[in-house]
Amino acid sequence: GRGRVYFGTSNADQAVYSLDASTGREIWRVQPDSAHGDYDIGSGVTISLPGVNGFADGIAYVPSKDGWVYALNLTTGTLVWKFDMNADAGVVEESLSTAALAGVDLVLGCTTGIYDLNALTGKKIWSYVTPGQSEVISSPAVSGPPGHAVVSFGDMSRYFRVLSLSTGKELYAYKAGSWIAAGPAVSGDNVVISSNDGFLYDFRPGGGNGAPPA
Repeated sequence: GRGRVYFGTSNADQAVYSLDASTGREIWRVQPDSAHGDYDIGSGVTISLPGVNGFADGIAYVPSKDGWVYALNLTTGTLVWKFDMNADAGVVEESLSTAALAGVDLVLGCTTGIYDLNALTGKKIWSYVTPGQSEVISSPAVSGPPGHAVVSFGDMSRYFRVLSLSTGKELYAYKAGSWIAAGPAVSGDNVVISSNDGFLYDFRPGGGNGAPPA
């Protein structure tokens, strides 16, 4: 019955906090073991409420610039699992992308593309590497009916992309006028996203696919 606030901090603190929303009192603080150098917690904390997916205390999912993704007990801050994107990808990864949680799929952007992790175990379901390994700062959105759900996001090479949630296969790509760091908003069949070119783009199935506006 008490609200909480969850957030991360930048270098040199680079930790995750849970505060009492009424008083500001610190409930827990977690600094990743690998927090050395410039390893900001630059993404938002994705919340899975108590009781969801079998976790009685709930889970806080935290991607980090150290290339790891952490699942923390929402109530206590205790580590439940962590996933090393660096070792999996074979390159230095980082994440500033707030993860999207859809059932057991935890989807987030990183230096080279997108990961889909099992939210229960932290095991990789699939990964998608953007052409040219363009960074995904955008916070992805998951939408669509079960079995046909899609992941939409923007990348720093100016593309808005749509992937199949079940396979990670790219279904659609559109090149905007500049890089895209924003996360998309979904309303019905429409996916709306802004670009650094100063325009707001609205996509939907059956829409047009012309050149970006001038």
